[in-house]
Amino acid sequence: MTKCNLCRNIDSKIIYRVNTKTYSNKTQCYNLVKCKKCGLMYLNPMPTRKEINDMYSKDYFEFTEKGNFNEEGKKVINEETIKRYQSALSRIERYVIKGRLLELGCGFGGFLNEAKQRGWVVLGLEPSQDMYLYCKMRANLNVVNKTLEEARFKNGYFDAIYADNVIEHLLEPSLALKKLNKLIKKRGILYIRLPNENGLAPIISRTLMKIKTAIGAKNNVQLLQHLYYYDAKTINRMLEKNGFKIVLLRKLNSGITYNSSFVVRIITKFIFFIATILNQGNLFDIIAVKE
Repeated sequence: MTKCNLCRNIDSKIIYRVNTKTYSNKTQCYNLVKCKKCGLMYLNPMPTRKEINDMYSKDYFEFTEKGNFNEEGKKVINEETIKRYQSALSRIERYVIKGRLLELGCGFGGFLNEAKQRGWVVLGLEPSQDMYLYCKMRANLNVVNKTLEEARFKNGYFDAIYADNVIEHLLEPSLALKKLNKLIKKRGILYIRLPNENGLAPIISRTLMKIKTAIGAKNNVQLLQHLYYYDAKTINRMLEKNGFKIVLLRKLNSGITYNSSFVVRIITKFIFFIATILNQGNLFDIIAVKE
């Protein structure tokens, strides 16, 4: 039985079941459960650390990141993503003076490159060897090929830490946030983006999967990458528990797949439109200060 990573309670209820080959060559069944004490949702059983590390290969990043490669072999980041990176940096710079910035899980290094051009001293942590080599050899970025658990930095070394859709992938998020808190200077900034499980789109998706589980139908998932599922209450408690205070929380909509069918795109846009009106976007954009 997996303990809740937030409150350490062992009592939970099953929300739905999913089948996937994400962590193995054979289909495995995982439960999405909800802690009866604090409400945090998470997978039970959890994949092992080795299974998680094996998943983060070059194929994973090519599956999840948009864009192509140019003739020089460099990743072409679309304009929408670049603008998002620039907006994130502008928000960070409202709270701290430019200094040392760490990105947790830097992938192809697009965010680090934007920060470097703006005058930040940047460093990336990337567990995938393929992505690490790309950042070092193609993007000319300072990146360490280690996990957060393996990395060694001085306490209070960074002015800001950025983690874009990373926290929900971590096996031990509370321990990770505790370590990040030690690495950030007093009144430094942690900027995170992660899914909002109380967003309208996730609620609709979760309801459909609950119905399928209830009637005995299978929920087959190609890529089951998230280990934890947060709402505003649980992410706030997780941050507070580890020494952070939220100073900005926005609920955004993200995730339209442009290679999907026309009908799916129209339905998704309609759901996002309603979610915006209801302030139930499917993505949290959070800035937290080290207290």
